[in-house]
Parts: sequence; C-alpha cells; structure tokens
Amino acid sequence: MRKTWIYILLLILTSACYRTKPQSPSQRNGVQGGQEDTTLIAMMNATYLLCAEADRDVVAYIKQSEDTYAQLECGLWMRWQSRSGSGRMPEKDQTVNMHLAVRDLSNQLLMDSEQTLTVGHEFLPAALDKALEMMEIGDSVVMVCPWYVAYGQQGNENVKPYQNVIMEVQLR
Repeated sequence: MRKTWIYILLLILTSACYRTKPQSPSQRNGVQGGQEDTTLIAMMNATYLLCAEADRDVVAYIKQSEDTYAQLECGLWMRWQSRSGSGRMPEKDQTVNMHLAVRDLSNQLLMDSEQTLTVGHEFLPAALDKALEMMEIGDSVVMVCPWYVAYGQQGNENVKPYQNVIMEVQLR
C-alpha cells in the first residue's frame, strides 16, 4: 500500500511539472505553414503603392514650390522659416508651447492650434517628433509630409486618413 501511494505521488509530481513545448510563430514573412499568406502580401504591396503615390505627390508639390526644402531620411521635406539661435533645445520632460498650423497640399487650412506639450510624453505624428528633435525654442519650420509620417491611415478629426499635409510649427 505504501508503494502505491509513493508511486501515485511521483506520478502526480512528474505530470504537474510537464510543460508544453513552445510553438514557433504561425506567420513569418508572409509565410504560414509553408504556404505564402497572399492576403498579407497583397496588403503589404498596397501599402507600398500608397506610400509611393504619396511620395510622388509631395515631390510634385515641392517642385512647383518657390521655396527650398531639404528631404529627411524619414520621407518628410523641411525648411526653416526662422532660426532663433538661442541654443535652447527642448529637453525630455520639459513643457513647451507650440503653434501648429496644418494645411493640405492645396493650401487649405485644416487645423490651427496653440498647444502646450511635455517633450517625450505626447503622442505626436512622426514628422512633429522629428522636428522637435531638431528645433530650438523660438524656431519656426515648415514641413511637407506624406501621410505615413503625418497623421497616417487613421487621420484625426481635422485631417483625413492617408492625407499628405503641410505643417507649420513654431516653438515658443
């Protein structure tokens, strides 16, 4: 009887310690179970085409503009309206005032606002994040942004999804 209890106890302990083997991801690089995921690949291709179209539209706007813009790695085009030369770049956790005007590529005003934000703690479009990294207090920039670095595929209450925009930013 004692051997039976020991055997049952060992059986319970060993089965309680059994772990399931981790599984590999079901989808890697558009391949699932040895087959291509055609839906994922089609969505990736569609996004690529939308980005290329946005880039063409922004470049066409830049070419017809009389102003000189510099293209940044992330895809946005930027020009300085004024440089303060203050040397005071906003630091993380610092509160700054910002004036932001957003226009579409036909120059129609979509949004004009004064905002107070804490650097590093706000959810901002990638283009604004990039600008804040480069600006000093008192600087003013104009950015021509493809949708994927502006308000993206979601847009917001003032900017439509997939809309290329012009952002005028002044740090105060």
